[in-house]
This record gives sequence, C-alpha cells and structure tokens, in this order.
Amino acid sequence: MWRHPRKSRPFRRPVEAQTVRLRAESRARPDEEDPYAGPGSDSGRGGPLGHTGVQTRRDHFRADLARPGVGHDPAPNARRLPRLRTGPAAPRLHAAPAHWARGAPTRPRGDATCTWAGPGLGISWLAPWVEAEVTPAGAGSGLRLPPAPRRPTPPPAAVAQSSAHKEMRKIPSNGNLKMTKVAYPLGLLVSLFIYVAYIKWHWASATQAFFSITEVATGARRGQQARTALGTAARGHEVFYGIMFDAGSTGTRVHVFQFTRQPRGTPTLTHETFKALKPGLSAYADDVEKSTPGIQELLDVAKQDIPFDFWKATPLVLKATAGLRLLPGEKAQKLLEKVKEVFKASPFLVGDDCVSIMNGTDEGVSAWITINFLTGSLETPGRSSVGMLDLGGGSTQITFLPRVEGTLHTSPPGHLTSLQMFNRTYKLYSYSYLGLGLMSARLAILGGVEGTPAADGKELVSPCLSPSFKGEWEHAEITYRISGQKAVNLHELCASRVSEILRNQVHRVAEVKDVDFYAFSYYYDLAANVGLIDAEKGGSLTVGDFEIAAKYVCRTVETQPQSSPFLCMDLTYVSLLLREFGFPGNKVLKLTRKIDNVETSWALGAAFHYIDSLNSRKSRAS
Repeated sequence: MWRHPRKSRPFRRPVEAQTVRLRAESRARPDEEDPYAGPGSDSGRGGPLGHTGVQTRRDHFRADLARPGVGHDPAPNARRLPRLRTGPAAPRLHAAPAHWARGAPTRPRGDATCTWAGPGLGISWLAPWVEAEVTPAGAGSGLRLPPAPRRPTPPPAAVAQSSAHKEMRKIPSNGNLKMTKVAYPLGLLVSLFIYVAYIKWHWASATQAFFSITEVATGARRGQQARTALGTAARGHEVFYGIMFDAGSTGTRVHVFQFTRQPRGTPTLTHETFKALKPGLSAYADDVEKSTPGIQELLDVAKQDIPFDFWKATPLVLKATAGLRLLPGEKAQKLLEKVKEVFKASPFLVGDDCVSIMNGTDEGVSAWITINFLTGSLETPGRSSVGMLDLGGGSTQITFLPRVEGTLHTSPPGHLTSLQMFNRTYKLYSYSYLGLGLMSARLAILGGVEGTPAADGKELVSPCLSPSFKGEWEHAEITYRISGQKAVNLHELCASRVSEILRNQVHRVAEVKDVDFYAFSYYYDLAANVGLIDAEKGGSLTVGDFEIAAKYVCRTVETQPQSSPFLCMDLTYVSLLLREFGFPGNKVLKLTRKIDNVETSWALGAAFHYIDSLNSRKSRAS
C-alpha cells in the first residue's frame, strides 16, 4: 500500500526546514581529497580553502544536479542557493560514497543534502529524501550516503491533487499578469472614449455657435429688407408681394413677385423670382402624396425671397391649366385638396380659393394682363393694347381687346369676357381651345385618342413623319408606337391631315390682322429651333415664315435629320393654326420669353388680378 513519504519516513520535514543529521569531526583526514575540489583548492588537506575553489565546486555541483536523470526536479534545486558557513571549527566532508570516491560520472538518483567544509568555510546544500552521516575527522572514512530509495508512484488522484496545489500556487502570479495585460488596453480604450466624447462635444458646440451666428445674420438681413421696404412705404410707396404657382401639363413653376405702388397708382413690378420643376402636377394623379415634396421645395423658394414680416400678408395661389383639365374630375380634385393642405400649413396668406383649375378663358385673360402690363399699356389710358397668342401642350389661347364693334357682335358665345382691374373695365375677346395644344394635336394627327392607349398596341402611322421612321412616343403617361409612311410630297400630305384636324374647330376673326400680337410658349420654341429667331433674345417673324420652314423641313427630312422627328408635323400644324385664326401670311408676330427681364406668362397677370380682387373685397368690407 502506498503511503505518503512524510508518514513512511518520520524524519522527513518540510522542504524549507529540512536538514541532514550530520556528525561533524574536528578534523578531516589528510589522505582524503574532495573529488569536486577545483584547482588551487586545499580542501581535504587541512589548508585554507580559497574563493576560487568554492566557486568551482559550486559550479560543478550545480552542473551535476542539473544533469539529466539526476534528482526528481532540478528546478527546485536551482532555486535554492548554497548556504555558506564559516568558522574555525566548521565541519568538513571527508568521505563520500564509494562510487563518488571512484569518480563515478553520476550521483545517486534522488536528492541529497551535502555539506562541503574546510577550516574556516563550509557549504551546505539541501537535498531531500537522502539521509547521510558525517564522522569526526580521522575517525572513519567520512561521509556515508545510503542508497536513495525510489519514490513510490502516487495514485492518479494524488497526482491530480498535487497538480491542483501547484496551480493554486501559481494563480496569484498569473492573475496579476492577466489583470495587467487587460487593464492596460482597457485604460487606453477608456481614455480614447473620453477624448472622442470631448471632441464631439466641442464640435457640437462650435456647430451650434456657427448656425446661431448664421441665423442671426439671416435674421438681420431679413430685418434689413423689411426695414428697407417699410422705409420705402413710409416715403409714400407701398410694397407688397404675391406668390403664384403655375401647375402646367409639363411642369410646375413658382413665381414670386415684388410690387411697389404709389397711392391711387398702378402697381410696378420691381422684382421676380422664378423656379420650375418637372414633371407636371398631373403626373401624380395616382399617388397624390408624391406631389408634396415638389410643392414644399417651391414654397421654400418663396420663404427665402420674401422678408419674414411680409409672410402673413402675401397671398399664395395655385392655378392649374390644361394638364389638370384633362384629368378625370375625382383625380384632379384629390390633387387640389392635397396642394391646399400643404398651403394651409405654410405661413403665407391662404384663402378658400387659393387652389383652382383655370378655365381656358381665365388663362388667356391672365396672359393678356401680363403682356399689356409689361408693355405699359395698362398704365396709360387710351394707349393701344396688344394681343396675346399662347400655345401650350394641351390647349391654345388667343386674347385681344377688340376695337371694332363688329367683332363684339359676331363673336360666338363664350368668346367675350369682362375684366375689372385697376378701376377700369375691359371687354376682351378671349377663348381657349382645349385639345389643340401642340402635344394633344400631335396625338390627333397620329390618329390616337386622348387618354386612351392604341387598341392592341397598334402602331400609329402618319404622313407627317419621315417614311423610314419607327419609334415610340409617350404622352400623358401613355406610350404609343409610331411610324412614318411613304409619300411623294410629305408636306402636302401632312398639311392635308392637319387641315382635317382643324376643320371647324377654330373661330376666325378678321380684326386680328390689325392688332399687334405677341406669341409665347411653343410658338417661341419652334421658331428658335429652326433658326427663325434668336434662341435667347427672341425676335419678330411673319406667319408665312412658319409655312416656309415647314415645307423646307418636310422636304429634307430624309437627307437632313432634325433634332425631333415631329418637326415637320409641328411646323405644319402651327402655320395652319395661325391661318385658321385669321392671320395673313405677311402678319408680323413678336416672339419673346421676357420683357424687362420678366417672364411673359399668364402667372403675373393672374397674381395681379388676384391681388386686385382682394383689395376690392377689403374696400367693400370697409
């Protein structure tokens, strides 16, 4: 049965207190030499033991103990240094086991506690599990070392217990090391976090200060604008603003107007801001929520342009044209309600009639007001006014102030309207032809129906297109397959087809040949496209110029391809439309986009008319 060494050998003490029972002799035998004595040593001869001998023996002893196969664990022996003892009667070793004396290369297996001594110096080394005796000098053969007993192999449980004990002894050191390795990077991370937090706080403070300064500067600028406007008003000029949204078939545009007016005088336009977005409002008929971002973006333009103090007094109006007139009633109404909801949330003056669909007559009248205001005809009573021609995508308008009584008597119902403005009454000839706008006319010439796809995807063939042309065309969210047809004289066939579309559709007025007319929109774009006028400055041309350009383009459509496959068709349509209105070939038209750097659209006239109606209501209420 295995027993613990401490219990099997009573003399076994703890390692720290373990010693060997030694019986010292008073003097070593002179005939015995220390086999481990180094050069220059007097050990074994009773002479003094020098430092060199001690160091050499210690090195030999350590090397011997570290030799493989010697001892049970060289590591503990390496950690225990020799104990030096000095004195006149220090015991000395004068004998060794037989195999030591014979200079055997190995020591007994196991550990031993040995003492090397000489006069005045002794070295003691702790070696467990070995028992030795020392006899007095000259009394015997010296140190006798019994054979080292084999240590019994402990059971696995004891080995595990011993290993656990060793691990427990190592825990404090390893734990401290691990804590040091973890604490250092953790401290770095904490420091980095604090630094980043400080930088973010500092940046946020700086940003807030910057925007505060910007806001103060913006407020100061607006305040300065308001004070300037109010100062102008104090000197006798009234300053006011108007915002007009033009919801057309191809895009939505905002016009911000600034006016000044002397007491009992006609307003003067001092500034205009204009911005347009595509597509038109009618494109959101199936999802009205998508119309909100565009409307809000255009409202922000007005907020930036108008001083804060004028917001509550500035009327905000949207007028929709042919794009919404062509939509089904329910879809158009939902769009208008959504726009009105956005307008109500704005800081501007919003009335119950702020959003509406303009009828054709109102659109023509508003455009007439714009052109006559910009030319100064409204400011000077008795001055001849000018007429207006507007060609949009879905409709076209003609408006003028008749001077001949016959025109007033022969005009069909709905072609005459009265206008109250600036304390004056105007009897105007104005009519809008829905479906005769350029885009709607294209579809009619091709043989399509407004708002209806071609039956079974049928290809639409037209003599107004190049014979070799095949392609697709999108109109009002519907895509059509189109192609040309072979023809000997393309212009004649195209003119014949256009005449069929215009037959009995337009009322002809003889007086138009004697009135000066301005033409806008697609009239301008087509003339600029073929080089009849300057694309930037505009210009004047005759009605016959459109016809000449149409014949040339249609004849050369095969040899000189144009930027648009519809150019032959469009020019032919415009030249015949003007003839149907009653204009002769030599009638001069003025084409322009701006007068005095102001857009020549109906928006300015509509804003004038709305503001004038508001003032009239206030006057009647007071």
